[in-house]
Amino acid sequence: MSRRDSAAELINRPSCVHYDLLEVGCLHRYDVRIDTRDGFTVNGAMTDIRMDANRDEFLVLRGDDREYLVRLSAVSRLQPLGEEASFGSIEFSEPD
Repeated sequence: MSRRDSAAELINRPSCVHYDLLEVGCLHRYDVRIDTRDGFTVNGAMTDIRMDANRDEFLVLRGDDREYLVRLSAVSRLQPLGEEASFGSIEFSEPD
């Protein structure tokens, strides 16, 4: 991987502040609504952030007795559904 590829990869990832909020959400298993850039909506409890062999990152949600993997670069908005959440809606910028 060239330096340029590495820089582009970093630009397409959520900011450090977003990562912190995602980690808090997973730690406390917040129920959230995820809106994706391609128009899908997924509701579930945040449980983890995973990376695959290609270094793509996924938010793991648990809902309807299923596990959902949502590619972080595809997320446009994350909305906590419970009043216990320590943060509100998060808007993710469009990747370059």
